[in-house]
Amino acid sequence: MVNEQAFAYREEAYAILESNGHNILVIAPAGAGKTRVGYEALKKTDGGAYVAPTRALCLEKFFELKDEFPQNGIVLGNKDYTLTGAEFKGATCRVVTHYKLNQLLQNLGRRFSQVCRTVVLDEVQGLNNEMDIAITKLKILCPDVRIVSLCHTLHEDDEPKFAAWLNALIVKGTERPVPLTHRMVEFQADLTEDGEELSHVLVKENGNVLSAEDIAGMPNNFQMVGWVVKQIRESGDNEPIQIFTPYTEIARQLAELLASEINEYDGDLQAVADSLTAEASEFTQSLQQILPRGVAMHHGKMTQQEREVVQQLVNDGKINILVSCYTLTQGVNLPTKHLIFERIYDHDKETGEKRLIKPEVYHNAAGRAGRPNKQEVGVVWTLVANEIERTEAEEVLLKYKASRLESRIYDEYFLTSQVPQLILLGWNTPAKMAEFIRATFYGQTLQETQPLTDQFERIVSYLIDRQVCGVLGGNRIYLTNKGVQIARLGLHPEEFEIVDELSKTQNLDYAEWVRRLAAVTGEHVVRHGQPSEEDIEQLVTLGLTVYSTSGSTWNAKEMADYVSRIFETCRSYFQLNQMTDYAERWNELVYQQFTYGNLELCHKLAPFLKRDQIKRLIRNLGNALMADVLDDPAKRTLVRCLWIMKNGHAEDELAREMTQVANILGADADQLHSIYAEEKERTQTKITDGKEE
Repeated sequence: MVNEQAFAYREEAYAILESNGHNILVIAPAGAGKTRVGYEALKKTDGGAYVAPTRALCLEKFFELKDEFPQNGIVLGNKDYTLTGAEFKGATCRVVTHYKLNQLLQNLGRRFSQVCRTVVLDEVQGLNNEMDIAITKLKILCPDVRIVSLCHTLHEDDEPKFAAWLNALIVKGTERPVPLTHRMVEFQADLTEDGEELSHVLVKENGNVLSAEDIAGMPNNFQMVGWVVKQIRESGDNEPIQIFTPYTEIARQLAELLASEINEYDGDLQAVADSLTAEASEFTQSLQQILPRGVAMHHGKMTQQEREVVQQLVNDGKINILVSCYTLTQGVNLPTKHLIFERIYDHDKETGEKRLIKPEVYHNAAGRAGRPNKQEVGVVWTLVANEIERTEAEEVLLKYKASRLESRIYDEYFLTSQVPQLILLGWNTPAKMAEFIRATFYGQTLQETQPLTDQFERIVSYLIDRQVCGVLGGNRIYLTNKGVQIARLGLHPEEFEIVDELSKTQNLDYAEWVRRLAAVTGEHVVRHGQPSEEDIEQLVTLGLTVYSTSGSTWNAKEMADYVSRIFETCRSYFQLNQMTDYAERWNELVYQQFTYGNLELCHKLAPFLKRDQIKRLIRNLGNALMADVLDDPAKRTLVRCLWIMKNGHAEDELAREMTQVANILGADADQLHSIYAEEKERTQTKITDGKEE
């Protein structure tokens, strides 16, 4: 039975929405319907922007908003889907990431509020540098825009500070609509009298022992998860199980192991598995093997289409066991009863050291268990292998709901790319820059902002040395012509200087372009350790198609993202510098080589499709694009990538594109139209079953 009292806080939120435009900070447990407050806020102004941190959450909210605003234009802008300024201004509701919001605010400035009166910020407990800068710009440039912030938990010391920073009223719900039970499963290693290894398995709930038994040997993490799954199923409970692990390869191995122990096949799931494009990602074959047994995985190394298929199947109740990583820890609504933590540790991306996962990650993932109208209770199983792990779980993860907020805007490389943009927007004196620093959340929570102010001064000195800016009258900072371009393009000076030098020398050496840009982004941006020469050479050889190549390193893929972003920015650079002739040759010899690689089909489609459409094909079809003829699963994926999620297209434009693509593929245009109709109908009900009350 759903606890209706858990939704009572929304009446307070709705009353504020009817009032004089106050900002709102909604803090309520997972499953308590926070999203509904955001949607009602958007309806009050006939639309606005919904900002989410992950692609999975953006995708879910995109489909839900299409249901909330059925007669109006809903557009999506994230890593998978390009959103232009014109598309943003012409839409009713926009679902975007924080990075995209920052870009739009930079380009539109105060004009942002003319087309967007409400901004809903989801999962704000994950505050990072991009979010901090974007919200600060939004508050100062567009004070008349209503900000509705949603989160499941904040550290108690941060709640009043965060609300004050947002100039928001706090609306707080404390009860879950579906009760959540926490069970600690401890595997204590021991020896028998004969010296044989065994483990004492204790299952505790609220400190009370529910069960205890001895099992042979000392199980590894996979075996511990298997033991819990067996206990659940042998109790007669066939409700969906979700397993969280921080690592993609662990997710694959664990999903394969659990699937191998299931003998039943589902014919419908077999058909879905057969419909996946072969070898679209390095995880496609595993996914095809496990899906027919009702097992799936979801993480960032799968293609966007593979993740979409899994989300849909889970929401349709077709998947019994889902192994997921961080992609599904934030806000996504899934009909899961049991959530199992395969481990409670990950590794710090900067130091590489083992660390306890953050409390907010733990509770956000745990909140996926037990959804309204799906289950009457949610059960969280936390697996620990010794007393130290149990103590950390009990004394940190269970005791604290969240870590203290930390935006990390002091990252030197990030700030150096932001300062020219701030100068362009008018923060062009030391006093104004200090004012902006104090207006950030990080600045407001510092007892002493001088260290951050000193950092800005160092950055300005660096920019002066690089001839990005200068000072007039000892006070006003101005941008040079070079600085204006850097600010308008959103590049770091080092990135800009490489583009500027290679372009002005008319350099068309593809390898040099990629190596130099990869080196600078690898040095400052890649999060998984300094990239090796092998990583860079892999990127040079494969370009963006590194996404579709099995065995490609994560560093190479991450650098591919950044180099691709800079290459897209090069087009604006060429326009600013009136380099039309060079741009055409560069496009053919550098850009297309990087983006399309040896995928001949992409080269053939380039004249008829937008760049972001072809990029989606590369990320989702992979090696299938090397074939002379696409099979039916590949055609279906192609239709999804090109047209199902396309932002605002006319039917005649759609028909023309389909005919052109069909001719290049040597396919039947009617078949593509038929697939489109089937996929369009499928998306009308997609994810809506998982909506919160």
